[in-house]
Amino acid sequence: IQVSTCYVNGKNSGQVTESVIKPAGESIPRNTDGYYEIEELVHLLQDKISDVQARYSGKLLEKKLVDLGIREANTYGWSDTYTFTKWLGEQLLMKALAGRSLTIVRPSIIESALEEPSPGWIEGVKVADAIILAYAREKVSLFPGKRSGIIDVIPVDLVANSIILSLAEAISEPGHRRIYQCCSGSSNPISLGEFIDHLMAEAKANYAA
Repeated sequence: IQVSTCYVNGKNSGQVTESVIKPAGESIPRNTDGYYEIEELVHLLQDKISDVQARYSGKLLEKKLVDLGIREANTYGWSDTYTFTKWLGEQLLMKALAGRSLTIVRPSIIESALEEPSPGWIEGVKVADAIILAYAREKVSLFPGKRSGIIDVIPVDLVANSIILSLAEAISEPGHRRIYQCCSGSSNPISLGEFIDHLMAEAKANYAA
């Protein structure tokens, strides 16, 4: 089981299927089994990283590496290194496990639990959580975005359930490659406006907590 992300889709637009994602940027050779051959690309990226490391140090090195990562991700069709490297990981596993069991689970934005271990449970502050908390606590007064736009969030317990079920399926019916997207945008969409309204209602109702 590999836990990837729905956002391996990168800068592609339109409906996203449970399949191998085609890069939206520069061309990458594709194997007849469907995955992309990324060995040369990985070596190229490693050479560029080594070059930057040889020329800079300290805080400037950190900045240059971040700039390089974003620039390379943009070149091949992704907005950031997180989603780019998740896509690269998918390709590596599909090649390494060709003909064997591999299930890729792609969650969207994981947020607090629907039911288990308790409604609203969350551990740590990641992804959208920092913005949500800052907005709820009036640390920021603006939540940028289009109110009618769909924000794809999924409760953490539903993601955990998906992973467990995927594992059970892989054990009972081995030898297959499967891709599942664990998201809500198409079957139970919520707009950014509705999301903010729910957020504010919860923050007002439980302000003291």
